[in-house]
Amino acid sequence: MNFQKRSHIVLGSGALGKAVANCLRDEGVLPRVLNRSGGNVGGWDTIACDARDPAALAAQFDGPVTLYVCSAPSYWLWEREFPALADGILHAAEGRDVHIILADNVYAYGRQSAFREGMAGMPCSRKGKVRKAVADKLMAADGQGLVRTAVVRAATFFGPQVEQSSMGKSVFEAALSGKTAYVIGDPTTAHAFTYVPDLAATMVKVGQHEDGFGHYWHAPSYSGASMQQFLEPIAAMGRHKLKLRSAGPRMLRFLGLFNPMMRELREMLYLHDTPWSFSSELTERRLRVAVTPLTTAIARTVASLRPQATA
Repeated sequence: MNFQKRSHIVLGSGALGKAVANCLRDEGVLPRVLNRSGGNVGGWDTIACDARDPAALAAQFDGPVTLYVCSAPSYWLWEREFPALADGILHAAEGRDVHIILADNVYAYGRQSAFREGMAGMPCSRKGKVRKAVADKLMAADGQGLVRTAVVRAATFFGPQVEQSSMGKSVFEAALSGKTAYVIGDPTTAHAFTYVPDLAATMVKVGQHEDGFGHYWHAPSYSGASMQQFLEPIAAMGRHKLKLRSAGPRMLRFLGLFNPMMRELREMLYLHDTPWSFSSELTERRLRVAVTPLTTAIARTVASLRPQATA
């Protein structure tokens, strides 16, 4: 496998897709970024392509290709659209030299106190079952012809341009400006957080090594701090004391009457009310990837928000 001679396609132009594209550029390759609408997104010219359509996706494959799957359907459409996305990717890859690297989360593990590389998935939610089915289906194709597959899992996202996360842009901005930051569940419970550029770097590292495929990896992450502990230094950077308000099951039930995202979050409340840890020791050792120092990761995230947060 020659990493430099393969085509590289990033599926999705959200925070993770752009981070993967930037990481690939730093490695000396210029990827193509696909999304459903096309246009310029965050400095990247994207190509309109609905990956649920195998013919449309296959038309983008010009020889050996590595596909970084960074996209996800709207949260409330997972059961209908995630399987269709997996099917579209697999049908497009049939008979071709395609390496698939899927970005995933911890939903497939279910209710566990510690998430470790190699552990079995035991989903306890509808969305967890969807995530497990999609990851397992793509992994089952590994070694079928020239198709190779790997999955890289992450904890709760944060980082520049991250919005759809419980530690996304709105929470950072609120903490920085002294406003009330709204979080899900118990903010004092031990949690784990993944800096999106570290997830991107891990996905690219997998693509650089033949033995990176056929495995479920964990992106280097910060484990053990609660949401409150995570946000306190961010509020201090804005010279404020952290103000938190938590949304529990009753509030989510009420908000869900008007907001489908809030409605779907109810079944995932266990991840915010019970403590859990996330280990990436095996990934760090075998792939030689490392977590960005937390102070650096937070500073870079805050720097990306400063113009808006202090306006």
